[in-house]
Amino acid sequence: MIEAENLSKTWGRLHAVDRVSFRVEPGQVLGFLGPNGAGKSTTMKMITGFLEPTAGHARVAGEDVVAPITEVAWMRKLAEAIGRPVTFALLQVDSAPELWRELLDESAAAAAEGVPLIPQVAGRPTGLLSGLETTFCFLDPVPAYQALADRCTVEKVAYLRSEEGRAAIVGWEPDEATAAQLAHAAERTYLLGDPPDY
Repeated sequence: MIEAENLSKTWGRLHAVDRVSFRVEPGQVLGFLGPNGAGKSTTMKMITGFLEPTAGHARVAGEDVVAPITEVAWMRKLAEAIGRPVTFALLQVDSAPELWRELLDESAAAAAEGVPLIPQVAGRPTGLLSGLETTFCFLDPVPAYQALADRCTVEKVAYLRSEEGRAAIVGWEPDEATAAQLAHAAERTYLLGDPPDY
């Protein structure tokens, strides 16, 4: 389950996200729509724990995803689930260096149990680095991720709704035709308002 409860993000007088609330149950697909600048990416960053909300809560499987310790706990679960190394950045806690010891202890405990959770000093340039090896096979005509990228919107949503899919949030800045297709294919859609007036 993915849940946002009154999520808000402000920078000074700019309200990038204002009290967004929704809930996505396991197996559901939620279309997350809105024009450029409406706050889709900012909301997703708050839900994944990469950006701290000014107000409100984000939960995945009932757990709050905001604190650095919580993020590392989620990284550990991810490493266990996929069986590949997952890194986390220690620079995220520069403002609270006393957390380094706790995060390093968590990493050491994971390693002792065979979970490849790796701290790194450099920050993640694009978010999450998972896997230090690849499963790409030269016999495959295209990489595995290409299959989803090549599908049209309705096929993507159908795939996400299949038994292999989990709870999913799909974010787009669609034209009217794509928005209509997505609204028909998804179980629910959540439309963000207009972008803030700078």
